[in-house]
Amino acid sequence: IHVIPVEDIMYIKAEDDYVLIVTEKNNYVKQDRLSALESALDKEQFCRIHRSYILNLRYLIRLEHIGKETYQAILKNGNLVPVSASGFHLLPWFRKKPDIAL
Repeated sequence: IHVIPVEDIMYIKAEDDYVLIVTEKNNYVKQDRLSALESALDKEQFCRIHRSYILNLRYLIRLEHIGKETYQAILKNGNLVPVSASGFHLLPWFRKKPDIAL
């Protein structure tokens, strides 16, 4: 059993019947549904940016447009996470921040 501080979670990725919880130091696999974790997380800090990803917004530094209605999030450590068109539209506050590049 691992206790993972919520603030250490960079993102969570759905993988079949499991989720991969990614932190700066380690990755953890948990048997759970992404939707179950999504409902338990603070919506001010975490956002479902893709059907398979929940992102901790504190680690997001930039969004890149990579194709028609397709984006990727660039995180503080350089990791890239896909952002769907619907996920992108959940981030209107982020797109308007002058200190964050698109």
